[in-house]
Amino acid sequence: MTNYTSGRRYEYKIMDSLKGYYSIRTAGSHSKFDVIAFRLDAEEGALIRTIQSKSGKKPVISKAELKELQYLRKMLPSIVSVELWLWTKGISEPEIKILTKGKTYE
Repeated sequence: MTNYTSGRRYEYKIMDSLKGYYSIRTAGSHSKFDVIAFRLDAEEGALIRTIQSKSGKKPVISKAELKELQYLRKMLPSIVSVELWLWTKGISEPEIKILTKGKTYE
């Protein structure tokens, strides 16, 4: 399985798990996010999730990538979440890290 095929498989898993959201893959765009999802809620307004997915034996994100995601988190409005989904080989569920404005992630 190629890296592209493996990454695509995880992106579809993310989309399938986001019940109640409209989601799109940014395949081929080389954007900072692999999946962007949104929902419209009459009480809460719009909510947008931007997701960067990494996979491997020990999935990692480079310091440069993390710095860029932290910058985007700082610049985006509070209704937008910036998330890292880390898929470890052999484990069926990802570790999800949500970047916050003042911290690396929670």
